[in-house]
Amino acid sequence: MSYTPAEQDPRIMTIKDWFIVGLINIIPIVSIIVLIYWATRDYSTYKKPSLIGYARVMLIIALLNIGLLLLYFTFTGFNLFMGPHHFRFH
Repeated sequence: MSYTPAEQDPRIMTIKDWFIVGLINIIPIVSIIVLIYWATRDYSTYKKPSLIGYARVMLIIALLNIGLLLLYFTFTGFNLFMGPHHFRFH
């Protein structure tokens, strides 16, 4: 079995690769679409399985955050299109 340096192994994510992933995740709608694309990749056919694992975890976290925000808005009476309800006391 021969030793392959990390620089030459295509399965290893470099700092540059993770930096590009971070830049993509800054853009709101694009990041969700790209995370869905990465998360649905197959481990056996893709070169970087650590990226697939990262995408799956981040997608789960993003969906949980969206669900929790929707629950919060539902129970606090916040209308996403009209802003918070203002109560008038007579």
